[in-house]
Parts: sequence; structure tokens; C-alpha cells
Amino acid sequence: LTKLAQKGLSPSALSSYINCPLQFYFKEVLHPDMPVRMESSIESNTFGSVVHGVLEKIYAPFAGSTIDPAGLKNSLSKLDVLLKAEFDEKYGVHDLNHGKNLLMVQVASEYVERFVKAEIIRLKKTPVQLVGLELRLEAFLKLDGRTVKIKGFIDRLDRLPGTGKLRIVDYKTGKILPAQLKIKEWDLLLSDQKYSKALQVLIYQWLYGKNHPEPHDFMAGLISLRTAQGRFMPVELPGETDRKALEEAIEAILTQWLNKLFDPQQPFQQTDDSEHCKFCDFKAVCSR
Repeated sequence: LTKLAQKGLSPSALSSYINCPLQFYFKEVLHPDMPVRMESSIESNTFGSVVHGVLEKIYAPFAGSTIDPAGLKNSLSKLDVLLKAEFDEKYGVHDLNHGKNLLMVQVASEYVERFVKAEIIRLKKTPVQLVGLELRLEAFLKLDGRTVKIKGFIDRLDRLPGTGKLRIVDYKTGKILPAQLKIKEWDLLLSDQKYSKALQVLIYQWLYGKNHPEPHDFMAGLISLRTAQGRFMPVELPGETDRKALEEAIEAILTQWLNKLFDPQQPFQQTDDSEHCKFCDFKAVCSR
């Protein structure tokens, strides 16, 4: 854990700890020293990585400029090639033309194509400037007797027209309910697992603020690629929350979670919510 604190914890790793401490232990503590195994079929984490990778390549030509709807449309003609390249890189050279693998490839293609087409319609009405993709950020948080690095990659950063507001976007291939992003009280981010995705993207916002202290008006949210329209869903904060209040709240929440994580008296217990086990790479170990 000391090495992990020095190397850095990502918002997704912290989300994993919140959802299931035992999964976090397998993935973040033990997994780095485990031999890499070749997948016989495409796993859920590979699927998500492929979709993210393809979207990054599709949008990369527009980084630093206004996203061109016509250019996006042209990029869809290369979708099959981009998908194959991503699966080859992340998954290895295996049979993608039969069975479960073929189905996963088709679903990935559907997710990306559907989202880009819906985005084209929105961009024709409301232009958006793409500030950057996969922005690497890190910051340090001091605990009692320990300094922990928090690090992560922002999937996408937009600038909205008129107001110039920055929009921090986190893509998700899973289902997201609007209720999961409505934070009525900050304590819910400590007591209720269903808000872990909201906390994850708010940590990205905290990271961005730490790396860019200049005045900014910005918001954070998710895009669920599983939904038909793939619309941006902002996290709704308690009351009138300004930037300073947000950063203080997130630091306090991070401190509490990290103190629990590094407490030697706290065991890495299995989650009671079996929903988190459905797509877990370690469910066979737990016999679920």
C-alpha cells in the first residue's frame, strides 16, 4: 500500500475500493505482480478500453479546435479499421469473427457509431470546442503520516460556447441512472455506493482545479454510451456549491476514504452487493 500511495491512486481505483474493497485488493495490490494472462474471450474491462480508445482516435483531429460535424461523419467510415486496431492492441490477435467475441465487437461498433451520430446532430445546433483528450493529471493529498498521490486521465475536456464553461467528461459503457448523479448531501459520497461514479468524476474535477488554479467556470459529468442518445449527464451538487466549497468537500471525502484504506485495522472485505460482481474479473476467486 505504501508503494501504491507513492505510485498513485486513480479515481477509478478509489471507486473500485468503495464498491468492493476485496476487488480493489486483488486488482490494485496483488494484480501488478500477477502474470498477465491471455484472454480466451473479451473481458468487460477490455471492451471499455477499446471503446475509449476508438473514441479518442475519432476525436483527436479536433483537439484544440471546434469539433467539425462533417469531420466526425467522415471518421465513421474508418470505424471498422479503428475497432480492429484497438482490439488487436488491447486484446491480442485472437478470433474476433465468432461467438462472444464477435458479439462484443458488434456492440462496441454500435455504441461508438450511435454516439457519434447523435453528437453530430447536437454539434450542428450547438458548436463545442474540444480542449483536450486523455488529459493526464496528478495532485498530492497529505494524510496523517503519509502523502498520497492521486492521478488520473480525463477522457475529454470541452469548452461550451457563449459562457466558455469547461465541461469535464467521463465516458461510461455501463448504465448510468440520473439519480446516481444527484448529490443532495456530501455525506452520501461516503455512505452510499451508488454515488461512486459521481465521486469519481468529481475527483477528476478536483484534479483539474489543482493543476489549473486560474479562475474557471466548469462542471463535471458522465456520458453513458449504452443509452440511445449518449447525452452529457452533469453531476448535480448540493445547494449553491462554488469551486472552493467543492474542492474542500472532495478533499475531506478523499481524506476519509484514504484513511480507511490505509488503516491496518480495516480488512479488505467482499461487497455485499452482488451487482458489483457481475463483471468482476475476480468473481471466480470469490465463488460468486
